[in-house]
Amino acid sequence: MEGNQGSRWRKSSGSRSSRKVRFWSAIIGSLALVLASCAAPPSAPPATSPPAQAAPTAAPAAAPAQVVPSPAPAARPASAAINERMLRSPATWDIHRTPSIWDTGVSAKAYNQLLRWDPTTDEFGCDLCESWKWEGANNIVFTLRQGVKFHNGKDLTIRDVTYSMRKAVGEIDKQPSRSGAALAPELQGFETRDDKTFVIKLKRASRTAIALLATDYFPIYPEGTTTEDLRSGPNGSGPFVLVEHIPGSTAKFERNPNYFKKGYPRLDRITLYFIPDENAGVAALLAGRVDRKDDAGRPVSREFTQRVSELVAQKKLVLISTPGVQFPTGLIFNV
Repeated sequence: MEGNQGSRWRKSSGSRSSRKVRFWSAIIGSLALVLASCAAPPSAPPATSPPAQAAPTAAPAAAPAQVVPSPAPAARPASAAINERMLRSPATWDIHRTPSIWDTGVSAKAYNQLLRWDPTTDEFGCDLCESWKWEGANNIVFTLRQGVKFHNGKDLTIRDVTYSMRKAVGEIDKQPSRSGAALAPELQGFETRDDKTFVIKLKRASRTAIALLATDYFPIYPEGTTTEDLRSGPNGSGPFVLVEHIPGSTAKFERNPNYFKKGYPRLDRITLYFIPDENAGVAALLAGRVDRKDDAGRPVSREFTQRVSELVAQKKLVLISTPGVQFPTGLIFNV
């Protein structure tokens, strides 16, 4: 869900790229839960830019914490499930070691991070925090949510957050995540002020720090979790729990009954089919085997474009377009 303004159908001059069906989406946030219906929208956040630096003779005023209640979800259907086409099984369920966004698109269903990006508003809001604020120009202060549990039943604590953040930037095993490697040069350190208050201290004001923290590459794990621990499956606090994984074939997730965002996720089950061949993925979509297919800017045939146009006209497929921030990803849904 990152990119430029989402593109729609264009019938221009005959270039193949103009015939792509695209939904511009971002690494940040949306691949975290894949579907807008899968997780709660984040609370309305403050601006992502740090406040202006105060004059040397005066201490900067602390910004008030931003606390805006999330809207209540609509009533859930009795049962809801979706089948998705994904490119491949993840090589690891440790997102810090995940090489690409396609792997995070699988793993992120099981995790949360401190912040999340909302593609519908293009804003950043709390995920595992109750509130966050800039303190001066260089410190980001988080107040953690209470009552959050990992899938193994362990309660989330500030020690888990501190450990996970240190691991993400490479302080634990010298192997930072993709976003952690980008944040590390800007980082002065972390601070815990009490059992709910976590502080990220930057070397200088950074406009990109908030965006990096909202990516799927900053998941929160239980303290002490290693890459080896996550080899067989994820252990997060996210909206879906992995119940079965057949490498190279399928992965099945079920709704987390203990999820801390009441009324979410809206789906009961997600089944992923790993189909690396593009033609086979198209065939699975058109045959109704999968309900959703991504198009990450890969070229598609004229025949596929024509067939999708026909199915959209028949109201058997839905194309979704949205503004994004960085990376193009296409979504096509069966209905």
